[in-house]
Amino acid sequence: MSILFFYFQKKQTAACGSLCHAWSALPLSFFPRIILGIYPAQGGRLLEISPFIQTLEFASGTRWTVPGPVSVSWKKHEDKTVTVDVQAPAGTEVRFRSNVSLRDHEVKFNVTY
Repeated sequence: MSILFFYFQKKQTAACGSLCHAWSALPLSFFPRIILGIYPAQGGRLLEISPFIQTLEFASGTRWTVPGPVSVSWKKHEDKTVTVDVQAPAGTEVRFRSNVSLRDHEVKFNVTY
């Protein structure tokens, strides 16, 4: 959850939902978008992948898009590399987009369809 609060501090907004209630589903929407970094565009035909790794060591999950499920798995390694594996539906274009949490890491980006 620290990544979620860090995100709100930087963006200075909480208009997406309430963080005050145990039944809020806000973390479920942020996990695929922020931690896994799945950003669908152009009706899901284009996928930008930009995981926000911060203090986590690894993460994996699946997000449903219009063309089908997109799975992302990433892991930090001791040699300052991060491996990002993406499984995307056929017919989609997948791009990697760096962010501030990845600036000190070499990223190995793998896509399968």
